[in-house]
Amino acid sequence: MVDLIKTIKIMREKIETHEDDLSNNEMMTRYTLVDPLLRALDWDTSDPNDVAPESPASSRSKTDYTMGAGVMLIEAMRLNGRLEEWAPKLIQHIRDREARYGVITDGQRWQLYDSQTAMSGPAVEFDITDSEGAVLSRVIRLHRSVVLDSFRSKSPDTEDDTEDADSAEESSMKKSNELISLTALKHRYTEGMPRPTELVCPDRNIPLSWWVDIPVGMADWLISKKYLDRSHCPVTAGPKNSILHTQPVHQNGKLFHLYEKVHDIYVNKSGNPHTIIRHTIKLITAAGLKPSDFKLNFNRLP
Repeated sequence: MVDLIKTIKIMREKIETHEDDLSNNEMMTRYTLVDPLLRALDWDTSDPNDVAPESPASSRSKTDYTMGAGVMLIEAMRLNGRLEEWAPKLIQHIRDREARYGVITDGQRWQLYDSQTAMSGPAVEFDITDSEGAVLSRVIRLHRSVVLDSFRSKSPDTEDDTEDADSAEESSMKKSNELISLTALKHRYTEGMPRPTELVCPDRNIPLSWWVDIPVGMADWLISKKYLDRSHCPVTAGPKNSILHTQPVHQNGKLFHLYEKVHDIYVNKSGNPHTIIRHTIKLITAAGLKPSDFKLNFNRLP
């Protein structure tokens, strides 16, 4: 654990010192950020049986890392890369290789997908620059022993365990099949919760593919209804970060990690689901509306 904490601290320092270089070079990101964390999590990057780089994912593509003889796949990209845009590719690789888990990362942000719930979004996600306690509670899910033990416990040879897992997932889905207001969801969100399928506004429903679509859809509705415009910018999420701005930059001058231009305004759609919910609520309150009037639909659409 001491080595893991030390590695995380060094990674943070590398990101702060070399952000520009890492943001333009995937191999440097892998060498500087991804590989050291994998080693700290007890993966042997020098043993191809444990960590195989650039192995075929299909007849036409490769995956950056194959872990534990195919139990887990990892797709890496340059720092500040757009993880959500590559998630569908990772999910396809998981299916093609019949892997149990898949990870997508830019070295700073990490998302773990479980093959059984991949279409609902990441099972675990964290930002290496979050608080030490928050990172450690999540990064441990990528530890070699945890990944392999979890895979064994859910293999076909342990039928009872698999049935229990399926029952738990089914129960979770039943609880999620409802409309939940953003205000309520802020307090009810739990890690691994299935992704919503629609943002329900007073006069229309906006389809959603990923959690990151929520602030974009909300901003589009608010701007099109003239509740928000450039004069409201920046809409902030603290002293340094912006959610909505006339340029894709935070108040401290750093570029948005992940953003989309809506009309003539840039929407910051970075963050885990809980952060995205909070940011969306701030957009609504900045427009002078009540967050409780906007809901998320968790029913699976036909």
